[in-house]
Amino acid sequence: MIRLRLRIVVLQIVTVLLVIAPFAMGGLYVWQKHEAALEKMDQWEPRHARLQGILAQQNDFATANQLAQSLLNVFVYPAEADGTKVANEAQQRIKSALEQAGFRVESIRVSEGVESGDFLRLKVSARLDGNINHLFRSLLLLREQNPVLIVDAMRFNNEGPLFKASVQRITGQIDFTVLRAKP
Repeated sequence: MIRLRLRIVVLQIVTVLLVIAPFAMGGLYVWQKHEAALEKMDQWEPRHARLQGILAQQNDFATANQLAQSLLNVFVYPAEADGTKVANEAQQRIKSALEQAGFRVESIRVSEGVESGDFLRLKVSARLDGNINHLFRSLLLLREQNPVLIVDAMRFNNEGPLFKASVQRITGQIDFTVLRAKP
């Protein structure tokens, strides 16, 4: 009889353990997931704080974006502008500035645009004849042009003998780059 009771007690203990085991395993699973979630939240907290800071400065970013856009318009032709019209307009601006400075423009040509990052680079080359004073004046006039004309290269040669009392006559070429935003 004692054996039978012992057997019943053992069976009851085993039954209780079998009933409790899934709950214990479920509790252990939930506890592990909770700890993993706490670790993730510790990782996300600095990111969330940075995002909140960025959202708080949204007006500052919009103002800075408008300023950058206005500065971009000073340096670059807009993407909506036709490439041929941009080339012709840049060519005319260069030619009029050089002639206003006193140079005689022998030829001016525009070569095809080359993609460079977010921009299309148009190359403009002008062959000139004048003197050194014309060069200085032309650089001052070109500096005031908008959108900006970038001087890539200049090559000039002396024409004729050098005299102390005269202004040196020069011929040469100036290579410009004009930027247009890509559509």
